[in-house]
Amino acid sequence: MIGGSKGATVTRVVLALLLLTGLVAGTDLALRVGFLPRRSSNALWTEHRALPVSDVGTLAPDWVRIARTLRPAVVHIGAWEIDAGKPIYLGLGSGLIVNPDGYIVTNQHVIERAAELRVKLADGRELIATVVGQDSTVDLALLKIEARDLPVIPLGDSSTLQVGEPVMAIGSPFGFDQTATVGIVSALDREIELKPNSRFIQTDANINPGNSGGPLINRDPDSAGWRARDGPDGSTAMTSFTSCG
Repeated sequence: MIGGSKGATVTRVVLALLLLTGLVAGTDLALRVGFLPRRSSNALWTEHRALPVSDVGTLAPDWVRIARTLRPAVVHIGAWEIDAGKPIYLGLGSGLIVNPDGYIVTNQHVIERAAELRVKLADGRELIATVVGQDSTVDLALLKIEARDLPVIPLGDSSTLQVGEPVMAIGSPFGFDQTATVGIVSALDREIELKPNSRFIQTDANINPGNSGGPLINRDPDSAGWRARDGPDGSTAMTSFTSCG
């Protein structure tokens, strides 16, 4: 009886091991089959995943922290002309402080025809800016205000952007200063009729008049471009074009 009991126990152990081996082999086979090349099919569509389930991508940027840090470095720029000794308001734009000693980058079309430029900082100060340099071919201008120890936005490299990458635009749409909107890079190297020799970043971040010259910020966060042009029909709620930085 003792020998028979031992034999039965050994038999059960062997069967359990065989069953476990079969399960492991079956699981391995199933995993391997899942990664085999897809065979052609006459089906009209496919239900196979474009990406494996394990590809969860990267976490979304911390837009709250990015906005809190960078909004103070975005300024409101008011353009004025002088007629018979009286200032006449031409319009507004935005700019980003790139140097703590008061150097500001904006779009050239924001300042053209202006005799006086008034820059309003996030802390409420309003200072007169002088034009250090400008280039209409790339629609960029460098301004200088008399201030020190200002917050800055580092300049990024637009050549590293990818379609689908999240971005944030900060500016003064309709005069609402330090407004932040987010979206993605919709396309790269766009050509538009207004600037046929330039290349633009297309984004669906909500941008409106007054955003011109404000930064387009990536997840790093760096300024990857400057808001430059609306869509061809003038509408910016869905599409806008930004100069490459």
